[in-house]
Amino acid sequence: MITGDKSNNVTDHIFEKIGYNLHKRADHPLGIIKAAIEEYFDETFGKDTFTSFDDMYPVVTTYANFDSVLVPPDHVSRGSNDTYYVDETHVLRCHTSAHQLEMLKDGATKFLVTGDVYRRDSIDATHFPVFHQMEGVRVFDHTEWEGGDAVQVAQTELRNTLEGLAKHLFGDVETRWVDAYFPFTEPSMELEIFFKGEWLEVLGCGVMQGAILTEAGLEGKKAWAFGLGLERLAMVLFDVPDIRLFWSDDKRYGLGPFPNPGTLFADYPE
Repeated sequence: MITGDKSNNVTDHIFEKIGYNLHKRADHPLGIIKAAIEEYFDETFGKDTFTSFDDMYPVVTTYANFDSVLVPPDHVSRGSNDTYYVDETHVLRCHTSAHQLEMLKDGATKFLVTGDVYRRDSIDATHFPVFHQMEGVRVFDHTEWEGGDAVQVAQTELRNTLEGLAKHLFGDVETRWVDAYFPFTEPSMELEIFFKGEWLEVLGCGVMQGAILTEAGLEGKKAWAFGLGLERLAMVLFDVPDIRLFWSDDKRYGLGPFPNPGTLFADYPE
């Protein structure tokens, strides 16, 4: 991964994390939550209605990572201080949304994508430069909102679906919606739950921008999309005090062996 290209800023410590696929380990907290979410979608919409993809390669084009989801040309996330560049036109994906347009063009209309994502975050108990996301997309045909408001139909199903997901994972919790901004959805929202005495942000979501659907050859249709961080949920549900423990050889988390786990708690090279 570390090449002679002048744009490359991927270190050995980041490169060695590619291929661990913690989300695919059935006994790992991330794998357990991934399976629980897939189970919920099977129960709610019917088995295999939502196709699950969890082996997409993390190196993507800058177009896929930024332009395909309408990230502005001058957005800070495009800089090398925030993103790991393999070369001038390829990066380690910053979000699973980098596969959204690709999947839509391939004909997928109801799908979940799970994978490792990479951002040049400062490391502490809740931040690590490699983490895992899950993306969900559902496309509506015009017959599904005939006589009604397309955005309202999509938004209502989205809210109901994700409130149900929160209760599936956390129990009968109180939920609330907060207005948000994402370049690829409008309207955009964040779901929060009241859990263990405090409000916790669970995920972001919204009705997909029409420009993305048009680019995918789905002009005139509507869709919703959501994205969530598996580590964020796992830390709450499994009382994990430090995000670095997901990469340690601590057997309580079903891990190991990993290379040099002690270095995770030292000054980690960026």
